[in-house]
Amino acid sequence: MFATGEMMLASAEVIGHRTGRMSTAQLPLSEKDQKEFTLMVQEKAEAGQEAALALAEQATRTATRMAMDLPMQMMTLGPLAWGLASSQTMPQFLEAQMKLGRALVEPLTGHDLAHDAMRAGHAAMKPYHRRATANAKRLSKRSAHK
Repeated sequence: MFATGEMMLASAEVIGHRTGRMSTAQLPLSEKDQKEFTLMVQEKAEAGQEAALALAEQATRTATRMAMDLPMQMMTLGPLAWGLASSQTMPQFLEAQMKLGRALVEPLTGHDLAHDAMRAGHAAMKPYHRRATANAKRLSKRSAHK
């Protein structure tokens, strides 16, 4: 796991460096400025694509795991639905309804969707973290050489 604070600090350094560079850049842009400003845009697009892919991969893993459990869930839900449909008294109906409700919710909690969501968020932030920290390192070296 990466440290969110580390990424925030790296992002602040990179934003500060690039904003300062933009404020002092003159037209026509120098070759160094053209490269750096182009890199800024390119990195955002690439990180966005990587983040979207990471989210899609996690969603696929979660959906696959849930789909693999579906036959077993159907075998459990069938008799419970029949119990609800065949209830002859209100207490029987309410009890059958509670059992069916629990059976419908149980698989969702068993899949730990919150954990999957955290994994997806982490995976989606990774490309941004990697670029922010690499840029902070690269740009701080340049600033030190001036």
